[in-house]
Amino acid sequence: MTLVAAWIRRTVGVEELVVASDSRLTGGIALNHAPKLFPLERADSLLAYCGPTVVAYPILLQVKASLDANERTRKRLVDIVDLKVHIEKSIEGLRAQIKDLPSGDATNRAFKFLLAGYSWKHGCFRAWIFRYDTQTREFNAHSMPRLGRGFVFMSDVDENERRARERLNRLVFERRDSPLPYLDWEPLRVLLSFIQDPNCDDSGGPPQIIKVYRHANVLPINVLWHERASLDGIPYRRYEVAHLGRPLLDGEPTALLTLNLEDWQFVEPWNIRSLAKQYNDRELRTALHTKLVRLLDRQRRGRERGEVIHSMLKRGAPFRDIQAYLSSVD
Repeated sequence: MTLVAAWIRRTVGVEELVVASDSRLTGGIALNHAPKLFPLERADSLLAYCGPTVVAYPILLQVKASLDANERTRKRLVDIVDLKVHIEKSIEGLRAQIKDLPSGDATNRAFKFLLAGYSWKHGCFRAWIFRYDTQTREFNAHSMPRLGRGFVFMSDVDENERRARERLNRLVFERRDSPLPYLDWEPLRVLLSFIQDPNCDDSGGPPQIIKVYRHANVLPINVLWHERASLDGIPYRRYEVAHLGRPLLDGEPTALLTLNLEDWQFVEPWNIRSLAKQYNDRELRTALHTKLVRLLDRQRRGRERGEVIHSMLKRGAPFRDIQAYLSSVD
């Protein structure tokens, strides 16, 4: 299950469109670092997908390739609003080529696409979800609301879209004395609640984030993400910098800002490595301290057992009593 969130984020003097998704790929395997957000070469918009990867992924790549190869769309001579028809026709044309589907299989219509970006024609942010319409029997575009708080959730499970909207509404109303007139990072918090839910196996991995600015340019944002690790059976968190779902290699350079999900602040690229090391050192110190405490406790309990057994042997206690004591303390 993929969950994608798109919303207009407003802070003091700034308005931007943010698109975020999880990074888990499932279907016989589980991969927590699969790409799901794809900036177009025109640089003012991006595509995202959810649903059966075997169909959705190649169709999305073909749609992206057609938009990137066309000079008019690549150079923004065609506004993002006018890309909808091309995408709808491209999806239907490619779906018509799918062969050998088992009877009743809905793989060729179980996916969804998102197009999001900045419209120079209308001077505003726009986003659409392309999903199969049972009435028209084809894929149609459905616009993100343009009034009030502009946001949309996309998932291959309709119930999760509803749950995400409900969680966002609760978050917006409960975090302040009065409802917020705008959105900040609340939709991302909702996405994280799905990613970090142990009962939601189909969502996971570091969140992928891309911003679209009013100057009609997209910019990926790294995240400081932690994965579960263990030290001799003692769990701890290992922090790493993730770019569009992929952990950066040791020494791999980055020129992008990183969102620290611990305090929701941006960290400059020249500071992020040292911050991740600081967090990892803290976590390892805590794990080592826990390990030391357990070892000392085990030694103390061993001494206590030895003293009790020595006392029992000294007074001639039956072997069955000694055996019963050992069973009770193990």
